[in-house]
Amino acid sequence: MKFNIKNLNKVDLIKIGLPFLFASLHYLRRGSLNESIFYVLGWFAGIVLMYLDKNQLYKYYYESIHLKDDKFARLVTRSILFIISYFGLSLFLITSSGSDLGMGIVMGIGLILGLEMWHSRSYVEFFNQYFIQSKKLWNKYDIDLLIKVFWSFYLFISIFSVI
Repeated sequence: MKFNIKNLNKVDLIKIGLPFLFASLHYLRRGSLNESIFYVLGWFAGIVLMYLDKNQLYKYYYESIHLKDDKFARLVTRSILFIISYFGLSLFLITSSGSDLGMGIVMGIGLILGLEMWHSRSYVEFFNQYFIQSKKLWNKYDIDLLIKVFWSFYLFISIFSVI
């Protein structure tokens, strides 16, 4: 398979470029090339984890957790409980752990999660079954509010991850 940069869309460029942008800010702030390399590797590890979960582990989820009335996948990493857990875990890792690899992983997971929520915000039925996964259905306003809160939080921890 030949890699062709012309075939990349804007979202792919964000997924590739943002880790390097933040790694350069990380390097300028901390001055350690090794720490910045681990930081960017963590970003890509988080992105790969989310990709593998969606494209490889989905088969396991579908076979073991699938309900008869499901129209869409139920992925553990795309659930409201995971999103809530992400807030706490990422806040701890960014502010307390000091692990550059861990901070990068959290940032990569958050990037993919945020982009997927953003892209599916207009599809209320899909969003409810894919992300919310509960009996209570959220409306468009609730979904937009969740996405705004998530991106605000992500921006907040992004700043803390490089300072």
